[in-house]
Amino acid sequence: MNILINVMSDPFFISGLIITLAGLWFAVVSFRQYGIQTRLLRDWVSREEWVGEITHVPLESWLRTGTTRGEYYLYECYFFANFGTKRKKYRANAAVKPNKIHKLKKGLTLTVKYSDDKSPRVAVMSVFD
Repeated sequence: MNILINVMSDPFFISGLIITLAGLWFAVVSFRQYGIQTRLLRDWVSREEWVGEITHVPLESWLRTGTTRGEYYLYECYFFANFGTKRKKYRANAAVKPNKIHKLKKGLTLTVKYSDDKSPRVAVMSVFD
């Protein structure tokens, strides 16, 4: 029992435990973000196949994902919308041609499709109408 207390109070043991826990936390956060990006991509690819409400919303901000699909670059678009009962910030993938990237700006109107299934789906149908 006395040996266990000595080991647990050792500074190397404590720092090793802290580093291990921090590494596990970082891994969980990284995989969670990867899962969200995968879901957004899946919703965008299958956007024509599922039924949902189509609405127009202003673009709030965007982030390039580094993924390409044919000649398009995929961007994560952030916007506020009223789906259901309350106003909430959403994000969805959008495809933008390289020669139109410079036209992205705050307030640009997006055509968005939303489905309130078991797992809600959101996809940008078009950016430049």
